[in-house]
Parts: sequence; C-alpha cells; structure tokens
Amino acid sequence: MLKKAIQAVGSKIPRKSATPKAQTYLCNYSVQIKNVSETDKKLEIYIPVASDFSGQKLIAPAQFRPEPAKVYPQLKGAGYAHYRIDLKSHHSITLNQYFTAAVQRPQEEQATPEIEKAVKNEKIQKIAADLEKTNPTEQEFLKAANAHVKDFLQFDKELRDYCSAKAALENEKTNASGFANVLIEILKQKNIACYPVTGFILRPDQEVLENQHVWVEALIEGKIITLDPLTEKLEKANSLLKRFASPSERRRIILTKGAGHTLKVDGKAVKIDLFNEPIVLDKAGDQSNLKIRTEFINKRDTRRP
Repeated sequence: MLKKAIQAVGSKIPRKSATPKAQTYLCNYSVQIKNVSETDKKLEIYIPVASDFSGQKLIAPAQFRPEPAKVYPQLKGAGYAHYRIDLKSHHSITLNQYFTAAVQRPQEEQATPEIEKAVKNEKIQKIAADLEKTNPTEQEFLKAANAHVKDFLQFDKELRDYCSAKAALENEKTNASGFANVLIEILKQKNIACYPVTGFILRPDQEVLENQHVWVEALIEGKIITLDPLTEKLEKANSLLKRFASPSERRRIILTKGAGHTLKVDGKAVKIDLFNEPIVLDKAGDQSNLKIRTEFINKRDTRRP
C-alpha cells in the first residue's frame, strides 16, 4: 500500500524535461581568394568570427591562420576579423578560422534582442492577417507562418546573393535568406521578437550539409524557438531526403545573429544585411577579377562527452 501511495504521489509531480546533451564539433571556416587579374591588388577583407550564441558555446576563442590585422569583438550579434592583404597577380590566399563549439538546442534567451520595426508591405500584411484569423495564439501563429512560407516559396539553389523579403515575394523563388526574411516580416506583424541567424547545418554523420545557411530564431515567453522553412521544404524532396537530419537530431553551427550590422571602412559606414559571406574590398574599386570561395569543414570531437 505504501509503495502504491508513493507511486501515486510521484506520478502527480511535474517532471522537468531533460536538457538536451551538447555535442562538440571541431570546425574550420576558410575563405580562399584568388587574384586572376594582371595587376597586384590591395585588399581589405572582413570575415565573420564564431561566438557564443543561443545553444552554442565555444570551448576556446577562435584561432586564425594567418593572423588578422585585428579581431573586432561581438557587436549586436556579429564579430569579425579584419585583414589587409597585398595579393599579387594570379596568386591566391586562404584565410582559416579554427574553433571548437559545443552545440545543443537553444533553451532560453537571457536578454531580449533589438527588434526592427515591421516593413510596410501589403502582401505581408495580408498574409499575417489571414493567418491570425485561424491561429490566434503566438505558438499557433508561429507554426502556421512557418508552414505558409515553406509551401509558398520555391527554392533557387543558383541564387547566391542576399535576398530581401520584398524580392522573395515578388519572384516567389529565392534562397535561404529570402525564406528567412519573409518569415521574419510575417512574425513582426504580430510583434513576435525574431531575427535571422547565419551559419551551417550539420548532417547526422557530422559532415557539412550545406556550405552556408540562414534560418530564424523567435523569442516567445523567454524561450527561443528555431524555425527553418527551407530545410523543412527540402526534407520533402526525395532526392534530398537522406541529406537532412530529423529536427530532433539537427545541429547548427552559428556564425552571426541578427541583421543590419554596420562596419566602418576607410571612414565610411558600410551596412550589411547578413554577415555570413566574407566582405572583400579592393582599394582600387575593381572586384571583377577576384574569385572568392568559402568552405566549412567539421567533425565530431569524440574526445569530449
């Protein structure tokens, strides 16, 4: 009887959900720049620096080879390393950033992020208003908005440039940044705190899934919800099905968080929307003869729990 009574009482005690176990990865983010012109070039190069974000914690600060001229600390979700390179004609250089990151699903946000105002776009406003009619709560609206963007937009794998919400809606075909930006603007209509996150998605076998990716984090009742309409869309394609982990297994390496970062270059302010690709500036203003390639390699660190 006593045993049954203890079991009955114990069954009524709410159990706390277990914190997801962190997985540790050895990472190398590299940028290769080749000068294919007949003249030497003086370059100013800025590359994003990995930091602690959401469910990610760096085991040690990032290491660089070669060393940059200066490493700027994280500012509004983005840190960067600045290089000054004299690149001779038909020569190339590779800039490597090595870091070890412990990754788990984000649990909660300590500080509310700075949220920009929603854009005034009739199409966005109509989508949000229609979704809100049948999805009154924030959780329901979040799920419905993510599903709408996933189903409405088409993926353009050839598009490499940053894509705004307006451009994505007009073309109805876009890349990861377009998927993320449309979803963000819909969520802002309901005053949901959200921001883009750039980085890389890892496969279950710890190999790189895509060289780079953009997704969304939303903040509801102090908890971070990860939203990724493009990945969910591609999971349904038979040819790509095996390339993606299930949501519970999926791990992401983050480079930057937020948008609208501003850098000062030669005394001038340069605004960037998503700081994932390197910024390469030629002193002479001619960037047509530069070939830029980025690569991300990672492997599971089995030495750590």
